[in-house]
Amino acid sequence: NILLQLVPPYNHRANRAERAIRTFENHLIATLPTADENFPIACWDLLRPHAEQALNLLRRCPTNPSISAWHAVRGPYKYSAQPLAPPGCFFLALEPPSKRRTWAPHGVEAFYLGPSTVHYRCHRILITSTKSVRVTDTVAWMPSKPSPTLDPDSLPRPLRV
Repeated sequence: NILLQLVPPYNHRANRAERAIRTFENHLIATLPTADENFPIACWDLLRPHAEQALNLLRRCPTNPSISAWHAVRGPYKYSAQPLAPPGCFFLALEPPSKRRTWAPHGVEAFYLGPSTVHYRCHRILITSTKSVRVTDTVAWMPSKPSPTLDPDSLPRPLRV
């Protein structure tokens, strides 16, 4: 008993699946400019899981609008266990003593790809020197783009009747 409902040709607004794909595409394209200017654009696909996760945290669940889509599928998100940061942000990741030479630098340059969902307080990162993905827990953030600030005078004022 499946109801088949056809939508008019070229009317993508009526098809929920196509609208969801368009929303995700717009979200992913909007997150790319937030990455550091040295982030390798050829690695944009590695930011997809972070974009999907952020979008599902922002979207409401269609069956229960009081919770997020993420909450409906995976339960409440634990921000302290899986911290989020801007995608493509530059930082230094600790190189474990077992992986580095005696007098080598203790950190390697990397870019943030997203939280590791299977590790506690860990991040998925892209190592710049090897272009490999790694999971780490100790990082030193070095954002190149400052966080936006709001000027109270630029905010819209409520209308008074």
